[in-house]
Amino acid sequence: AAFSRALCNTATIMDTFLSNHTLQIVNGFPHHTAIKTPIDVRKILQLNRANSRSQAARHKIIITHFRTDEVNIQPFIDMELKVLPHAISWMAREDCADNRECRSLLYQFLVRG
Repeated sequence: AAFSRALCNTATIMDTFLSNHTLQIVNGFPHHTAIKTPIDVRKILQLNRANSRSQAARHKIIITHFRTDEVNIQPFIDMELKVLPHAISWMAREDCADNRECRSLLYQFLVRG
């Protein structure tokens, strides 16, 4: 659990952002599958391998904090006004145009905001 938390700390959005997004191999995974690597760690390592650091951070934040039918927009409501345009831009980035969760996040923000 501690290792999983280092790869994706779910306590807050900032903790998730500050998690490790570069580590891709642990105990030989994915090359040596005989070594037992917990499934949650494998999924996070795969996410890190498949994305740049910034994309991995973005996906982890969306999956961890906004992947439900009821999106909690409170973190955005509590933001300083000068940060809010950057957050909206972050939600609408082109690299998530085909990602259902990402579109849902932007939609929920606009509908509820």
